[in-house]
Amino acid sequence: MAKILSKSEEVHADTRVIDNIMSICDRIEENIEMSEASERHAEAERANDYEELSGKVAGQIAWVR
Repeated sequence: MAKILSKSEEVHADTRVIDNIMSICDRIEENIEMSEASERHAEAERANDYEELSGKVAGQIAWVR
């Protein structure tokens, strides 16, 4: 999409419209990057929580036996 938009002189489109569309694309890309970072952090927390809880459960099972 960026390649199409960057050829605005060939399209003879209003420069302001192209600038707005490019700005929207930039914001979408930034939001995706932030979402991916948040998801990586959440996945790391889930993995840590799983390890902690599985250790506690294993300890409780061993205690009961």
